[in-house]
Amino acid sequence: MKLRLEKESVKVRLSSLEIDMLNRENSIQETIKISDQNLFKFDINLTEGVEICHVNFGENSISINIPTNKVSDWVNSNQIGIREVINTDTGNLMLVVEEDLQPRRMKNIEENHATKG
Repeated sequence: MKLRLEKESVKVRLSSLEIDMLNRENSIQETIKISDQNLFKFDINLTEGVEICHVNFGENSISINIPTNKVSDWVNSNQIGIREVINTDTGNLMLVVEEDLQPRRMKNIEENHATKG
């Protein structure tokens, strides 16, 4: 899982395996050890019965809640991801959760290797 924070946006890229895991287990989490005493955690959770995404910023963590039906629609289509503008107390926050597509360069290397072999 790759997390990118910019001015007024949170962007997450998931591998196909991570997308499958999220869809199957309703949750995915990543922990980064910054030091022995400091961990940074971020997770994505599927939530039933809600229509909008929500982002929570807590102590050393970011938690993203996405309606289950949005992930189900995404997984069962050829959409690259989910984009939603979330209204906050201080303005808007753009949330982007998308599939981390294989980089073109790696794809070209694999294709060239396959045609030579």
